[in-house]
Amino acid sequence: MRRSRKYIIAILTLIVVAIPTYSLVITPLLQKDQVKEAIINHLKNHGYSQSDYYLNINFHWGNKLIGYDQYRIKVIYKDEPDVNYYYSYRNKKIYSIGVAPTGKREEKDFKHME
Repeated sequence: MRRSRKYIIAILTLIVVAIPTYSLVITPLLQKDQVKEAIINHLKNHGYSQSDYYLNINFHWGNKLIGYDQYRIKVIYKDEPDVNYYYSYRNKKIYSIGVAPTGKREEKDFKHME
């Protein structure tokens, strides 16, 4: 009886560790390629090729835990390097969520606003 109890505790411990590890570590890494493909397709549908911009995709653990958008996508267009365009990925769709000029840019006429 004592030996089977140790096995049950070990299996339960493994399950308690495996489920959060999978959902918080492995799944986001696997989905990052899906997010990248989605933003590339979104930008392609708006007439941009991959040579027109730089792409940065970050996963935010805290946002996943509280239910906000997990992926923050930053796009910097080569013809407008002093502006960051931010996108979000949720429900397998891309959404434009904001624009942020960098440095001391005072001009508010952004070329790539959606």
